[in-house]
Amino acid sequence: LGTLMRGNRALRLGFLSAGGWDTHANQGNASGQLANNLGALASTLVQLRRDFSQPNDVVVVASEFGRTSAENGTRGTDHGHGNAMWLMGNRVQGGRWHGGWEGLAAEQLHDKRDLPVHNDFRGVFAQVLRHVHGLTDAELNTLFPGYAWDNSLQGLIRPS
Repeated sequence: LGTLMRGNRALRLGFLSAGGWDTHANQGNASGQLANNLGALASTLVQLRRDFSQPNDVVVVASEFGRTSAENGTRGTDHGHGNAMWLMGNRVQGGRWHGGWEGLAAEQLHDKRDLPVHNDFRGVFAQVLRHVHGLTDAELNTLFPGYAWDNSLQGLIRPS
């Protein structure tokens, strides 16, 4: 992706996909499928940061779903509710997080098993698209129908 986008700076958005995260059984801990995936992700993030280090480059890491907070009966985790998104780049106001943390006690979890959702993922994408790519309210509304701007995410991206 870095080679492709450096070769054509008119390309403003790129996407990578990584499978193998559906760890319903035998996911492992310090070794195994999950640890291997996390190691590959870490190496990829280091490379992406090297490749995308220009002032307006932002890397967003997102997943289509979370994982349960506890292991299931087959030593894996099932599809969950809440998830994390990570942002990297010179414009990212780093060193902080958005959302909340109430812990992993069952009464703090969604359906007593999943992390709760604190922010709509579209809010993170909207912040990047507005502040880095200059999308207007109308363009964001077309892209994310029914979404309302989330003021709690203000300051996620530094002004240019």
